[in-house]
This record gives sequence, structure tokens and C-alpha cells, in this order.
Amino acid sequence: AIFPATVFCTSVATDMISVCVALALLFLTLLMLTFAVTCDPGIVPPAHATGQWHSPHQLVETTVGGGGAGTCQVHVCHTCRVPRPPRSSHCRYCDVCVTEFDHHCGVLGSCVGERTFRFFALFMQVGALLGAFVFARSLMVVMAMDFGHHFSEGHGGRWHVVATIGSAVYSAMLGCATFGEAALYVSYACRGLTQKDMVTAGGWRKAELYRRSNCLADCCCRLFGPMPESRV
Repeated sequence: AIFPATVFCTSVATDMISVCVALALLFLTLLMLTFAVTCDPGIVPPAHATGQWHSPHQLVETTVGGGGAGTCQVHVCHTCRVPRPPRSSHCRYCDVCVTEFDHHCGVLGSCVGERTFRFFALFMQVGALLGAFVFARSLMVVMAMDFGHHFSEGHGGRWHVVATIGSAVYSAMLGCATFGEAALYVSYACRGLTQKDMVTAGGWRKAELYRRSNCLADCCCRLFGPMPESRV
């Protein structure tokens, strides 16, 4: 995202509004990426950190829902030796249990969970929007370009042609790489799902128990609602 946005702003954009929009989208993309990588995804402190050990063969009763709306019995993680909250999972890469575990992102090197779902989803969505904007504006410049005039201007004119076409092609590739993932995570947010729910047998049915009144409420809460308190 940095490369096409930089080339677009320095060598392609013909008006200040386009530069400001591209820079704002780039800033938001990098900000969401930083939060997705550095924030606690929803780690459940392991027994060696809390000093409270549980047998991996027992069931433990725990509260679910806001304000202790209900209780349920949960299994104890065989590795962390702590009760595993509903919809949590043990990450074999980070070696911790994560609440509302979505997946471990190898590109980011961190888990996507209850507290970082919003940042990862918005990172993909704003990144896709940045790619679409740079592609559209670069294509408009290409369509209005007088190639003969630019090539006659020497190295500066030829670089402008190459930079504009390169910006359009690269941003199109960026958009194609992120658009599908961005749309998928909008769907997850609206249905209260995670990637793990979709690949686990019966996972989406269990997720229905934690949904809100409608898709809009689910989406707004997961992407823009109050962030759950960190346990670590």
C-alpha cells in the first residue's frame, strides 16, 4: 500500500485533493495495521501467569454474556490449564488461548481475536478502498494523457507515463488481493462470525447464540463498539 500511494502522490496526482485523500487512506491503513499487530487480541492468561491451575479433564462453570447474563460449562485448555471461554481457541503459534479466536495471521505475525478483529477487518477494508481510489485516479490520468507530448519531454515525461501506468497496475493488484478479504470480513462482522466458526463443524450455529438483534447491530458493535477489556 505504501509504494503505490507514494508513487501516486509524488508523480501521478494532478490535484491536491487526490493527494490528501490518498494520504489519509494510507494513514488509516497503517494505523489499523499497527493496532492489529500491537494490541492484545484477547489473550486468556495461562495458569503459570495467574497461579490458578485446573485439571485438563474437568469442566468449569463460567459466566457468559454482558453482566453475567448466563452461565455455561467450559473445557480446560490442556496446554494453558485454564478454563477456555466460549468461542476461544489455543493458538499453537503464540502458545496462548485467545477469546473469539479468528485465525493466526502469518503475515502480521499475531492472532486476530476478540479485541483485534475490528482492526484487522478495517485494515483490509481501508486498504481495499485505497487501492480502488489510486487505481481509479491513475486510470483517469492515463486516459487523459497525451503520450506523444510526454515522451517528447525527455526523462521527466517518460517517468510520468511509466509511474502512472505502474500505479494503476499495482493498485489494481492491491485491490484484487484485498477486496475479497475485505468483503468477507464485512460479512463476518454482520453475522457475528469468525473465520474459525466457518471452518469448524457446527461453529456458525454456536455463534448464533451470541448474536445481537440484527446484522447492522452486529456489524457496528464488532467494528465500532466498545473494545472488550484486556485480561493481561
